[in-house]
Amino acid sequence: MNLGWSGPPSEDDLNDCRNTPKIDSASSPVVTDHSRDLLLALSRTAQSIQRARTEEEVYRAVGDQIKSLGGEATLLMVNDDCQSLSMAYTSYSSKLIRKAEKITGLSLQEYRVPFSPTSIYGRALNGGKTIFIDSTSQAIAEVLPESLHPFINPIISLFNLHQGALCPLRVDDEILGLLKVNGSFLNGQDLSAMESFAGQIAVGLQNVRLMQKLQDELAVRKQAEESLKKSEAQYRLLADHTTDTIWMSDMNLKTTYVSPSLERIRGYTLEELHELPLEQNLTPASFQLALEVFATEIPKVYADPDHSPVVTLELDFLNRDGTIYSTETKLSIVRDENRNPVSILGESRDIAERKQAEKALLESEGYYRTLIENATDGILVVNMDGTIRYESPSVTRMLGHGPDALIGTSTFDLIHPDDLASILAAFAEGLQIPGFIHRGEYRLRHSGGEWRYFEIICHFLLKDPVVAGVIVNGRDITDRKQAEEALVKSEKQYRLLAERMADVVWVLDARTMRFKYVSPSVEKLLGYTPEEILGLSLEQILLPDSLEFINMTFPDRVRQFQEGDRTAVTRLFTLDQRRKDGSSITVEIISKLVVNEKMDLEVVGVSRDITQRKQAEDELRRANESLETAHRELQKMFAHEQLLARTDGLTRLYNRRYFFELATREFKASMRYQRPLTIILFDLDGFKQINDTFGHATGDAILFQIAQTAAAQIRNVDILARYGGDEFVILLPQTHAREAFLIAERVRNSVAATHTHVTAENSPFAVTLSLGVSEILLSPQDESVEDIIRRADKALYKVKQNGNNQTLIFTPDSIP
Repeated sequence: MNLGWSGPPSEDDLNDCRNTPKIDSASSPVVTDHSRDLLLALSRTAQSIQRARTEEEVYRAVGDQIKSLGGEATLLMVNDDCQSLSMAYTSYSSKLIRKAEKITGLSLQEYRVPFSPTSIYGRALNGGKTIFIDSTSQAIAEVLPESLHPFINPIISLFNLHQGALCPLRVDDEILGLLKVNGSFLNGQDLSAMESFAGQIAVGLQNVRLMQKLQDELAVRKQAEESLKKSEAQYRLLADHTTDTIWMSDMNLKTTYVSPSLERIRGYTLEELHELPLEQNLTPASFQLALEVFATEIPKVYADPDHSPVVTLELDFLNRDGTIYSTETKLSIVRDENRNPVSILGESRDIAERKQAEKALLESEGYYRTLIENATDGILVVNMDGTIRYESPSVTRMLGHGPDALIGTSTFDLIHPDDLASILAAFAEGLQIPGFIHRGEYRLRHSGGEWRYFEIICHFLLKDPVVAGVIVNGRDITDRKQAEEALVKSEKQYRLLAERMADVVWVLDARTMRFKYVSPSVEKLLGYTPEEILGLSLEQILLPDSLEFINMTFPDRVRQFQEGDRTAVTRLFTLDQRRKDGSSITVEIISKLVVNEKMDLEVVGVSRDITQRKQAEDELRRANESLETAHRELQKMFAHEQLLARTDGLTRLYNRRYFFELATREFKASMRYQRPLTIILFDLDGFKQINDTFGHATGDAILFQIAQTAAAQIRNVDILARYGGDEFVILLPQTHAREAFLIAERVRNSVAATHTHVTAENSPFAVTLSLGVSEILLSPQDESVEDIIRRADKALYKVKQNGNNQTLIFTPDSIP
């Protein structure tokens, strides 16, 4: 493979090569007993190779030794294709390598040295024996493309390539590559020493690779162990804090674990839930259902170690207060490392809201089913393969089949053979385009055998999770179709029928876009006589939006019709038209493209006034929008009321009731996990005097400012609330009294710094706080959070006795 070829070298490159000084063999060291000393030197290097820890260390040891002997070494490794070699290392200088790359146009690092079984490289690899090279030109010719053969001698001159040796790097029966050594110090008697040296190199490389593989495996195993530990901790944390509830029981149905969230949901303590039998956990119906599943599955679990069923049931649990906790529960088996069943795992999700939604959905389905069953148009729900999944009662009336007789049959069996290709093409397009809508006219077989014309609208909702199919709306237009065909065949019958219709029948020249015929009923519809309409253009009849719609869609429709697209023949749409008196109306138009006897393209259409129907639809839409707006406003009001229910109106902090709700929860958690918890209770010194002196408005403003200042000094996990009057309370989870004291002092100092003085009539008044701190007692333990607050209140009272503007931690010794 020729990588990075950049063409033949220039004359300057060749001159550089010719001018490169050669290595003088006379400068090589003169030794006696050449082969013996060579073997001893190589043996000392072999010891360094065996101590190497990386492949690079092996390569450097080999290169350094060969260069010390007056030669150069190159290591070539067998590639995965077993048909080429890649250079892993060379002792030649980078300057020589760059010159060679410039001459040959090759990248030596990326070049793949091909070898055939008959080449010198192939013979060295296949035979596993060291080969002495006395003709380097032939060896180079075997690895270079033929186009580079003229540059072999310059390369030999550049690298001072004379005799050399190719030594297989062999370990047992595996050959890793070749050691290529060039140098004047070599002769044919040195092959045995070089072959032994190559074997030592191969063993060293094999050892290094095995050691690296072992290190990689150990690193992967260590990472897997660390990931397992982290995963176990994460799963435990997830189980304790997930909104779903998780529980486990042994194979005798005795509870062994419940997630903490069940305590809040069901009203029982975790200890009570562990002791509660299954028959008291569930309603009678759910208990019976669970027993039936256990009776069926547990024997199979013991009999078959590979049987691990996952069963999903809707189970109703009994709460302490008698209410029902409705769940969707997934039951599975936990096995130990010997595949023995040891536990039953239950994962329960609250489905109360879903049940209410299902009830509402059933009521809504009933409403819409009534509408569908009484609609004049037929509705089918069809799978992507055309199988009918649902048919409305009107389909039975239109096609004469019995109720649900078409369910499970193919839609395509109803279609006329001449129309089948069109509907199949529409389905193929609809399967590729989500939300695709197809309209067309098709003939469907009636149960009596005749063919009925239908106007079909297919809405492809394959990705809609509710529908997951195609909704087909069909309107029987057989009568209209037969009337249109009769009109086209007979001008006389056409005009007679058109003049008696309440709808307006018209013919439009597709080339000039001018009316050729309009029925007399146009005068009642638009106020124009038929003669006046024939003199008007579409610009004078249509409103701007409707005119733009025609100008954009009609050319494409004509093109599709001329290409044989049957869906372009008949179209149904609505347009806004201008009446003679200046008012406007909305009309529904059914139009068909036909070719007359003169081979001119015409549009035959029927227009019907639907203004009142459109107004009713607009009013209904506006009513729905008003209802949606009112619903959103009610939701906002409800959210606001919820906020007011737990917030103090003056300070915007939590109120006393909501504080106790949060504090009780934290108190229970601290007791359960034996964690510290501290309460800070504080009030404003001399607040009554402030109110009496400056008025209640000033007093309220100071309370609000104190609340904001205190909130800025506490942590995100702390809970600040207005306790009552000028008293405030702070709950600090997982905090000792010593730590809380520092926070209390920070609040006191911040208030003093922010509200230095309040002046009225030149009478200064300092704003200060008194604070009491108390920590939870775990042994003997407190009964409730009120116990901590009472002790904090005693500390606060002591501060008041000592002159205010202080923080004091409650201790039994200092405060009785």
